Amino acid sequence: MNLPEAHHKIVEAWVDAFNKADAVAISSLFSEGAKNHIILEKAVEGRPAIQKMFEQEFETAHMFCIANEIAGESNWATLKWKDPNGLEGQSYFEFENGEISFHRGFWDKQSFLRYYSDKNQTGH
Repeated sequence: MNLPEAHHKIVEAWVDAFNKADAVAISSLFSEGAKNHIILEKAVEGRPAIQKMFEQEFETAHMFCIANEIAGESNWATLKWKDPNGLEGQSYFEFENGEISFHRGFWDKQSFLRYYSDKNQTGH
C-alpha cells in the first residue's frame, strides 16, 4: 500500500491532537462538511458538530491513543491503535483536498467503560 505522506501526516496530527484532548485541533483537520461516525454513537456531520462531539468525549474520560500502524493508499488511511491499558481500536479516514472528509472509528466501548468504571470504583 502506498499512503501519500500528506495523508500520513494528517493521521499523525489527528493522533497528536487526540492525545492532547484538543477538539479544536482535531476538528481543524476535517473538511467543512465532513462526516464522523464512531460506531455505536450517532454520526455527526460538519466541522462544528465534530468539534462538539470530541469536546464531549474528552469531558467523559481521559483517553490516549498509541498508533500501532498507519497504512492506506490514495485517498484513504487506516489507523490501528491501542491505549496504555491495552484497549484497542481502529479508525478509517477518507481524504479530499488535503482534509479528512470521512472518519469512522471502531473500538470496544463496553470494555473501555468497564475498565474505567472499575478503575474509578477502586481508586486506581
